[in-house]
Amino acid sequence: MPRFSKLLFLTVGPILALTSCIGSHESAAEREHNANTAAGKAGKAAHAVAKETGKVARAAGKKLAEAAHQAHDGWKEAASQDQQKSK
Repeated sequence: MPRFSKLLFLTVGPILALTSCIGSHESAAEREHNANTAAGKAGKAAHAVAKETGKVARAAGKKLAEAAHQAHDGWKEAASQDQQKSK
């Protein structure tokens, strides 16, 4: 499932970024009407998925950083024990 989320994010993200650069000349009423169409609902769903994917990526990054810190601490502890043994 995480692979699918990454793939979806990497596919939908650039599309959303490109379309946001174009700009819009429609009124608020037109935007609200368009948001209630099938395509508008799909856009809302894609936005929600992208937002959730970002949250998951941040959480995974935190876990990875914690694991790297623990691995570094373990490495230092092992090196310290090796030095004590060789004395």
